[in-house]
Amino acid sequence: SEKHVNGKVKRFPSPVDVKNGKQRVEPMKSNILLIDDEKEVLDALGRDLHAVEREGHPIQRAQNTQEAEQLLVHETAVIICDHRMPGQTVVEFFGDIKDKYPYATRMVLTGYTDSQIAVDAINVGKVHEFILKPWNKDQLIQATRRGLERYQLLVERQRLVEELKRANQELEQRVAERTRTLRESIEQLQKSETRYRTLMESMKDMVIQVSLDRKIMDCNSSVERIFGYRREEVIGQSTSMLFTSLEESDRYEGVRQQAMEGSDESSQEARLKKK
Repeated sequence: SEKHVNGKVKRFPSPVDVKNGKQRVEPMKSNILLIDDEKEVLDALGRDLHAVEREGHPIQRAQNTQEAEQLLVHETAVIICDHRMPGQTVVEFFGDIKDKYPYATRMVLTGYTDSQIAVDAINVGKVHEFILKPWNKDQLIQATRRGLERYQLLVERQRLVEELKRANQELEQRVAERTRTLRESIEQLQKSETRYRTLMESMKDMVIQVSLDRKIMDCNSSVERIFGYRREEVIGQSTSMLFTSLEESDRYEGVRQQAMEGSDESSQEARLKKK
């Protein structure tokens, strides 16, 4: 992501970055943004949250919402803003940024207990927690750590969702490619079968394909013309169904022996001409 700060463009890496088509997960970064128009309040918040900052969560400070917007990045995990800010209320500010920075935990710092303020903050600004002035240091730290944890869970969930989407897309692409390959293979087989049948039927002589155990595997239509059997009737039958004489049996046996001696294949096509 990019931000314009003091007229200069600064680039901030997102928690999940994609480079060269592969996901590269950056170490999760999470910042804390404090917003109050009183510098003394900002300093006090910073001191009380020093322990959290030392855990690896940098703290940034802004004295108005315009300055705060310049500091917002996707790694902004927790935003603590005073309710009354010059020029813009916290409800308006959070309402403006909630869609752009949905993972940030939004907290309101207020000295008022007006219920309508709370209703507006929740409904419009989608505020997650209220911190009353004067705040308790331990409660402030606990609330901030809850906000950081929420941010990290949301970012991780989004990362997993994106990872699942990519995995599904890759699976769909592989399935589509495999389906296309199978379809092409089937089409090639169908074309080969058509050519084979056309060649078989174009021969006037009887053509029979037999296995080494004397089973008829295929034949052309000349079988019906010569013997009177339809193709479906002879497929799978023994050659003795057609070759009954001793002479014909010897001729087939010679072909079978040549096939066994000259080839390791499981079948040999025998073309026999009836004389």
